[in-house]
Amino acid sequence: MTRPRRAERRAASATAVTMSAIVVLAVAVAAVAAAVGLYVLISNAAREATAIDQCTAATSDHTATLTPDQAHYASIIVGLSVKRGLPERAATVAIATAYQESKIANLDYGDRDSVGLFQQRPSQGWGTAEEIMDPVYSTNAFYDALVKVTGWQQMEITEAAQAVQRSAYPNAYAQHEDDARAVAAALTGQTQRSLTCLDRVEVTADASSLGEFLTTVFGTRVTIATSGQEIRITPANAQIGWAVAHAVAANYARYGVTGVSLEQSSWTPADAALGTWADAAEAVTGVVVTRAG
Repeated sequence: MTRPRRAERRAASATAVTMSAIVVLAVAVAAVAAAVGLYVLISNAAREATAIDQCTAATSDHTATLTPDQAHYASIIVGLSVKRGLPERAATVAIATAYQESKIANLDYGDRDSVGLFQQRPSQGWGTAEEIMDPVYSTNAFYDALVKVTGWQQMEITEAAQAVQRSAYPNAYAQHEDDARAVAAALTGQTQRSLTCLDRVEVTADASSLGEFLTTVFGTRVTIATSGQEIRITPANAQIGWAVAHAVAANYARYGVTGVSLEQSSWTPADAALGTWADAAEAVTGVVVTRAG
């Protein structure tokens, strides 16, 4: 039997070493890839776990932070002021009042017989408890009382609120003025791209429900057409368009909204962060809302 030549043995040995190195390298690469994948997975999970469901409304010098429920009720309060043709100041007074009275929550309890967003009392003629628990009714009742106050538009916010509420703490509303102004500015459409949200609540409403909500809140100030999963809203003017867009963003999770566009802007929700406003690929007419299929 012929022995392998020394060169052949060396070549075979080198090949074996090379193959071993390749295997080791492949294992190392796979380990690194697995580690990177695990890191990304853990990072994403951590980001989702630590992200806070919230909404923000910002002006040039102040940012108000709300829970998604607060944003929902705020969109009703402010939207109804738009429907009624009231100035932005009315919405600011109403939001400051709701902050102080209920933290913008539709409470079924309160001091004595007070209930609702504005803690109105049936015994004081505000309506029945059932009526007051309806946010639309209670908000309209507040505005009905506000516009009867002589000179309310020239009053300080806290003074106008007190003239309606007749609280034992007449100056308490002042502490909420900055937040109320930011929220009112966004939801009246006075500011643009100024409200965004993160809300991971499970969707239960359909497209028609969103249309009904917008009709209730904005009334004849908007015209709504629904086609499949797309809703097109024609506002009475550009500012109301922004009011509608911000109201939709504030309620996006409730109605399964996946995007909002108007003019040359678009808003898209995110999985674990606040949704983002960006320049749209092309300008749209009115407000276009898309929903998950």
